[in-house]
Amino acid sequence: MGEGRSLYDYRFFARRYAQLRRTFFLSQSLLHSDSSITEVSRYRLVLLNDRRRTVQHNLGLLNSYLSNVCHMCKGSCCLDSYDHFMATDYWLRRYSDSRLDSFGTEDKKIMSNCQIFFDRIHRLVFSNDNPFKRDGNGCQFLGAEGCILDAPDRSIRCLAFTCRKLRESMTVEQKKHYAVLIKNLYSISHEVLDILKKEAKVHSLYGEFSLIITL
Repeated sequence: MGEGRSLYDYRFFARRYAQLRRTFFLSQSLLHSDSSITEVSRYRLVLLNDRRRTVQHNLGLLNSYLSNVCHMCKGSCCLDSYDHFMATDYWLRRYSDSRLDSFGTEDKKIMSNCQIFFDRIHRLVFSNDNPFKRDGNGCQFLGAEGCILDAPDRSIRCLAFTCRKLRESMTVEQKKHYAVLIKNLYSISHEVLDILKKEAKVHSLYGEFSLIITL
């Protein structure tokens, strides 16, 4: 398509990623990492994790065909020092051979777009720091040639995020394929949210309206 900023990109990439972030936000504090869940939920999570690994493997293959954009970039979107793995990733892998130790502190939250905006304004007004600067230490899995993890072992957010350069490098068919895979990751993440709501005894409609209106 040769473009990274079109209505198509907004609908199937930017908005979908925003919806994914919203599911992460909603899932983050529903259950503590050491909570017990029912056998039915465990079984569902195992099946969902198998789906996730397949989707992320296919995303990794697709990325490898895109003129090595990520390899050449060497992870500029990974430079911030924070835990990329959310509660969604944790619960998907909880009953697998690649389970995570945790998903950060129990009260860890993902900032909303409004919170990010006001945080930057606060830093601009009350701090001498550049409000848009990155923490240069980077993700612990960021190596000299990019991410050291195989695609199925990365966090969902890392595979679902696409920068403008990456989208510009895609053909029409590659974009369509990529969009379908990201949609699948969103579907998996939403199902995890549903499981966690049920286990936490939270109303099934919790957060659903906010996902609909997410821009």
